[in-house]
Amino acid sequence: MKVILTGATGFIGSGVLHHCLSNPSITSLIALSRRPLPEAVTRNPNLKVIILEDFLSYTDTTLQELSGAEACIWSMGIALPPDIETGRKVNLDYPMVAADIFATSLAPQLEKGKRFRFVYVSGTLAVRDQEEKLWFGQEGRRLRGEVENRLIELAKQKKDVLETYIARPGFVLSKGNFMAKIFMGVSRCNRVDELAAVMTDMALNGSKEQIMEYYDLNQAAA
Repeated sequence: MKVILTGATGFIGSGVLHHCLSNPSITSLIALSRRPLPEAVTRNPNLKVIILEDFLSYTDTTLQELSGAEACIWSMGIALPPDIETGRKVNLDYPMVAADIFATSLAPQLEKGKRFRFVYVSGTLAVRDQEEKLWFGQEGRRLRGEVENRLIELAKQKKDVLETYIARPGFVLSKGNFMAKIFMGVSRCNRVDELAAVMTDMALNGSKEQIMEYYDLNQAAA
């Protein structure tokens, strides 16, 4: 299966990258990136890196490179954007444009009856109710919730060609973090390797739940 990945240079995205490359069901992985990936990774013959300067525009050449892809794992984002405009552009416009273009341009190329899967990495503190009063992190939490709302609505509008799934991890810990065993049982935490495995499975096989909370992710990884 051919899969698209964004955010491969980030903490969660790099975890997904390594898991995808070790999964025998994924025969081709296309990483859309703003900067080059480490040479140690790019040596893998199953990986192709496409450097995109503008994630709001996909040229015919880029779409040709993506042809045949059946899913995308979107892990790109800015946790602390320098301003609201940049935050909305990267965290909302980028994934929404991609999901729409992939549904329009890539999904019709799939076998009859197949739908393109778009897996989005959100967060446990995302708030879908845009009117809810919040005590902290208002802009970022509402923005994540807005992306979720729009992805869910897009899947409804394009139900014949698109499936959207949302992962809502809590605080993500590295695999070797010695505190992981302590925190995992008492707070909203996920291990990055387990999160990557579940998100990869969502891309490959879909999910009964469109939104998976941090505890759903942990249960699925168990």
